[in-house]
Amino acid sequence: MLTVYETDADISPTSWILVKDYIYRDGLLLAAENYTEGTTHHFMLDHLGTPRVLTDAQGFFVSTHSYFGFGEELTGAHVGVDTEKMVFTGHERDFNSNSGAGDDLDYMHARYCNPNTGRFLSVDPKVRREAVVSSQIWGRYSYAAGNPVKFVDPDGKEVFLATRVVNDPLAKLVSGSHSFIVVKPTGSNKMFLREGQEQIILGGYQGTRKGKSVLIKGVDAPSDSAALQDGSASQMPVQPADQTMEEFELNVLDSFFAYEDGSLIYNPLDSSGGKNSNALASGVLKAAGAGDALPKPSNVPGFNPGLGDPIELPSTTKQDEDRPSRNDPGTGP
Repeated sequence: MLTVYETDADISPTSWILVKDYIYRDGLLLAAENYTEGTTHHFMLDHLGTPRVLTDAQGFFVSTHSYFGFGEELTGAHVGVDTEKMVFTGHERDFNSNSGAGDDLDYMHARYCNPNTGRFLSVDPKVRREAVVSSQIWGRYSYAAGNPVKFVDPDGKEVFLATRVVNDPLAKLVSGSHSFIVVKPTGSNKMFLREGQEQIILGGYQGTRKGKSVLIKGVDAPSDSAALQDGSASQMPVQPADQTMEEFELNVLDSFFAYEDGSLIYNPLDSSGGKNSNALASGVLKAAGAGDALPKPSNVPGFNPGLGDPIELPSTTKQDEDRPSRNDPGTGP
């Protein structure tokens, strides 16, 4: 729930008035209770999370809204009357003046976006050289990779450390845990997704190089995908306080691909110089700048050898010219 307070600087700058409560469900607008107007509104959303129809507490029609691609309201298409500020993709709109919509701005948490130009007012703080494989993100003021009908720039935790139970006869364990990372790209990072894909799964697995058992990296392993689908995998959100979601997503991807396949011996117990999936997952998150947000082994369910002994990888939070290039992602079991 989001609670809104307002003050009148001309009357009493230190006196705040409770104005409205916004109720959310699964991160999307559901309803709003306006205490100054004495109204309750329910939101009917489109696929982007934009309120298109508002109804009252009894379900009667209040208003409708229609928008151009980047959020400018379609003149003449607004039916009914409301004072709602949560508009395009569910973000708050600052109506700066009554002279027209030319100076309206959408507050998107990290930056302001102009719905008339489809551009942010400030640059994306970090665009990596190896990430620029689409001309739509060359412009660091661009919104949603130039495709606002398909993509949005949301705010939230979209990187997870996931674990699933495994039976490993080599470790002679009744049950241990295999850790992997789930990235759900936001904003322009969605360019990394394949058609119909909503997330990227990054993990470490046992492989063979020159007759030796080694640790290799893999993307979208069927075993990990199945664990997420059937609910047998546990997930913990990870988000450092000093990075935006998009920055952290890119840092995680870069850290993962910085690991050289087969450079370390695989050992399910993470001993005798060997490493396993847990050590790779925690090493990637550490190199990506997770810091205090990195889950502790004691907070992760199951037996996780290696989670507290992360693989040392180059930091991916330094300047672009010092960053490693991505290697072939390989495949996982």
